[in-house]
Amino acid sequence: MLASTSDQGTTPTLWCYGVVCVLCFTLGVPANFFSLTYFIRKYRHRSSYVSLLYIFIFGVDLLICTLFLPPAVSNFSQGQPGFFSSSVFCSAWGFFFQVTHRLTVFCIGLMSVLRTLTMFRPFLRLNFKHAAWPFTTYLALVLIQNTIPWWYGVPYIFVPDFASCMWDYGQVFKPGSVGNKTVTLVFEVGQYLVPLFLIGISHFLSVILLKKKNTKLSCSSQQNGISQQNGSISQQNGIPQQNGISQQNGISQQNGISQQNGISQQ
Repeated sequence: MLASTSDQGTTPTLWCYGVVCVLCFTLGVPANFFSLTYFIRKYRHRSSYVSLLYIFIFGVDLLICTLFLPPAVSNFSQGQPGFFSSSVFCSAWGFFFQVTHRLTVFCIGLMSVLRTLTMFRPFLRLNFKHAAWPFTTYLALVLIQNTIPWWYGVPYIFVPDFASCMWDYGQVFKPGSVGNKTVTLVFEVGQYLVPLFLIGISHFLSVILLKKKNTKLSCSSQQNGISQQNGSISQQNGIPQQNGISQQNGISQQNGISQQNGISQQ
């Protein structure tokens, strides 16, 4: 079950969390905003699945960084609810925060998979649907997932220790039950470990492929260097032979002229 008391949090800890939240808000909002506008302009000029993926990533990160402002106020207020004193705001904040931080992990995993796919199949044309369909499908699943507490009339509650609003699976399913374990495994473990696993596999395969390409390039460059050296050696060997031939021709010509001069003197 989630903790619901604020006496467990210490003042230094709350202030540290507050500073982190402020930095995420003050630095993350303008950085993600400018990045988002840049890739939107780039996508309008020349649409590609890469630009679309970056739009998804920076758009989600912009919303996440914006959501860090209410926890910052709560942390600096010694764990007081602040913005979260409104049940409507608490539920809306908890819903969007749960959705967005899962989406950003999924987007990074999707980009890793598509990048690895293009490396192994460079002639494969990826377009809008290869990025949009997985994103919209996962978004729909996450939206459905985070409305589960409302199905059972369970609200998002403010947790002072985390300075955020969330809901516990134990409020819907009995702790230790099959439903609780299944939901925890699918919604918590699966939604984080599966994208991380895909990212790790994609990076591993990308490193192997890049290493093979670099090996081929180094071998081809060495072969080109050897062929150039052989060409220069053959040119060098041909020059003295030509000089020798020309010298012999010159000597024979001189001998012929001297013989002709001797005949004329006679």
